[in-house]
Amino acid sequence: MKTLICNSSKSKLVTMIHGDFWKNNMLFSEDDNKVCFIDFQMLAINHPANDFWYFLSICTDSKWRRENLESVIKAYFNVFIEYYARVPGLPDLTFGEFRAEIERQRPTALILGAEVLPNVLSPNEINVHLFVMNDLKRKRAAEICGEDIEITPEIAEIRRRLIDLVEEAAAFNII
Repeated sequence: MKTLICNSSKSKLVTMIHGDFWKNNMLFSEDDNKVCFIDFQMLAINHPANDFWYFLSICTDSKWRRENLESVIKAYFNVFIEYYARVPGLPDLTFGEFRAEIERQRPTALILGAEVLPNVLSPNEINVHLFVMNDLKRKRAAEICGEDIEITPEIAEIRRRLIDLVEEAAAFNII
């Protein structure tokens, strides 16, 4: 994970990213014509693929990604290249180069997705300020995998999506 993150910082695509980019950090207008991003506490200079894959690994499953990934990467590139082209001195960037960089960062997102998914999908709210991260992870693990838990639709979905991320990581030889 450290190698992937550090290598991404050498890319010509490095820019400001949200760092915690998923649907709960967006506000939509009633007519869905406007979106406002919130919660910038993880704002960082890093590879844009980190936000791209983080969003997709948290908000979609592998079936959706298989069916829609190419069109989503193209749409992302079409917006990204407009901003990229405004920066003086940057070399030209083709869609193929962009796509290759996005794909190189995929392992990071699969790992982060598996790490964060139980927290963002859990039906039980926890005030993270009261717990250190390891305590939170233990609590979520007990909540998802414990023997005496009720398998609610939310817990079943977390389990399905975690298995989905692990299988996808295995298919890409990440684990």
